[in-house]
Order: sequence, then structure tokens, then C-alpha cells
Amino acid sequence: MKENVRSMKNRLLLLLVLFLSVPIGEAFAQNITVKGTVLDSTGETIIGASVVEKGKTSNGTITDLDGHFTLTVPRGAKIVISFVGMESQEVDAVSGQDLSITLKDDSQALEEVVVIGYGGSKARKDP
Repeated sequence: MKENVRSMKNRLLLLLVLFLSVPIGEAFAQNITVKGTVLDSTGETIIGASVVEKGKTSNGTITDLDGHFTLTVPRGAKIVISFVGMESQEVDAVSGQDLSITLKDDSQALEEVVVIGYGGSKARKDP
């Protein structure tokens, strides 16, 4: 009878250890490095485009002078690429290959831009 109780306790302890080890494995999930280039619809690189991990406003970067970016994110994450006057784009984070992301013009945003100028000048007479 004591052997059965001891065996049952050992099994429960083993199940408890296995059950608790799953969240620990997720806590140490592997990060990946995502690299790529952001282009406009004409194929020109975009300088200063925002590249951010979806849902994480504190994990992001901007594209450099050649439109390139590098960002470290958890495996399986999505990244959001945006730039003023362009439609934002969401892509899966993929490690080991250079992403090429083309942003389209956001015609609706461009229609909403209104430029108003004020000014005047007086002719100056030299004595």
C-alpha cells in the first residue's frame, strides 16, 4: 500500500514538473533578426520609414539612407511598416532572408492635405 502511494506521489510530482516547464520554455522563446529594404511604388528606397513590431510601440527602428532596416523580434511576430503619405503594410517577420517591402501611395491621405500660405512684402526704397 505504501508503495502505491509513493508511486502515485512521484507521478504527480513528475506531471507537475512537466506542466510548469511549458511556460518557462515560452518565456525563453528565441528571437530572430529581420532585415529588409523599404521601397515606394516607383522602386525608389524610402529613407526614415517606420518599422515596428506589431503591438510593441517600444520595439522598432527606421530605415537608413539606403532604405534598409534591421530589427530583432520574437519568432512568429509581425512587423508594421509605415511612412507619411503611404499605406501601412503588415508582414510576417522572417529570419535569414532580406525582405523587400513596397509601400503604396495613400491617395486618400494626399487628398486631405491642404496648404495655406500667408505673407506680404513692401517694396523698399533705397535713399
